[in-house]
Amino acid sequence: AVAPATDAYLPSVGHAQGACPGGICSQWRTDAWIYNPGTAAATVQIYFLQRERENTAPTPQTVTVAAGETKEYVDIIYSLFNLDGVYGALRFVSNVEVVVTGRIYDENVQTNKGTGTAGQFFAGMSSQSAIASGESTELVGLAQDSASLWRSNFGFVETTGASATLEVQRLDATGAPLATKTYSVRARESKQFAITDIGGPLGTNQRVTVKGTGGSGRVLAFASRLDNRTGDPSTVEMTTK
Repeated sequence: AVAPATDAYLPSVGHAQGACPGGICSQWRTDAWIYNPGTAAATVQIYFLQRERENTAPTPQTVTVAAGETKEYVDIIYSLFNLDGVYGALRFVSNVEVVVTGRIYDENVQTNKGTGTAGQFFAGMSSQSAIASGESTELVGLAQDSASLWRSNFGFVETTGASATLEVQRLDATGAPLATKTYSVRARESKQFAITDIGGPLGTNQRVTVKGTGGSGRVLAFASRLDNRTGDPSTVEMTTK
């Protein structure tokens, strides 16, 4: 369920050209929705947090969402921020609780019915779910196999404006560790990696544990599992207490 919040994140967004297999380039876009379930108008500041950089003072775009209204932002990274060739996360800060959802998708998918889109939805993640040092979360149901049928990505975004150190562990179906790697995240930085970046053998039915081990920052984690035959991605949510 998507919970209303006053500080919510879409952890994976972008407006950029992707890979070009067979000369057909993927074109990644992001749509977002803000629903105000309350009885008073919401003033929402939207921040773009660019991937692989510290975002200590991003400039927000401010929007108003009336009581009971849903605002839709098609291709939000370009239409609201006028940015191209970028990936990252979006932060939504509101004076009243709102519901945030989003979709990141390739708008240049070739099918026998013409050009279409393929992508995945993300629920707006409350900053209250972010893990701190000494806390951990799980990303379940990932795969990167030797037959190249599946691949998986994982990532995180920092939510407090402080740095954090994370221990990321890749485990098999029994919970046995396959590989461990340490990552550092700067203030409000967004990151994404293939699970092979952690190391360890290929396989299916794997999970990733993200544990805070240092710093005063807090992070939200996410993952995607993708079918290499169709490019179809599925969202993998972090576990919460």
